[in-house]
Amino acid sequence: MDQEIEKIVAVLNAGGVILYPTDTIWGLGCDATNEQAVQKLFGIKKRMEDKSVICLVDNFETIQKYANGLDERMKFLFENEKPITVIIPEGKKMAKGVINQNGSAAFRIPRVLFCQTLLKVFKKPLVSTSANVSCCKTPFCFNEITEEIKQAVDYIVPEKFEQNATHQPSRILLLKETKEILVIRD
Repeated sequence: MDQEIEKIVAVLNAGGVILYPTDTIWGLGCDATNEQAVQKLFGIKKRMEDKSVICLVDNFETIQKYANGLDERMKFLFENEKPITVIIPEGKKMAKGVINQNGSAAFRIPRVLFCQTLLKVFKKPLVSTSANVSCCKTPFCFNEITEEIKQAVDYIVPEKFEQNATHQPSRILLLKETKEILVIRD
């Protein structure tokens, strides 16, 4: 797996977009801190910039580097409920489109070995959005991904790295500035 991870990290560091298995579904990914890479990903998805994307990170401490206003309660949620995506009111140090127009950013900590290994080596947030053109059917398995998407990316992670995916989107919570937590998608 180490050689594969090195190839993927090289593509991401060069501003490339990857097609990869997450803990939920297959996704399109890029360096969340690289504006040009994020724009390229939006072009592949044919997605408007006002609809932001989520980031995968390796642990809660990484989220704290890229978002303000977190507390121990949020750490508990991230570490004990899975898969969960939390929208945090104040993102920072990431590209436009990753940070929403209202300043918020969304994060998830995947628990599958492939994603955890990739994120630990990459050391930055990784964009994760479904591997489809916007408004088209979400592919839950590799064989459901269109050729259009496969041809547009810079690198396709081998299917053998798909491990224990739920094949469904994550639960989404919104952390309000008042610290109230709302369920957006259950």
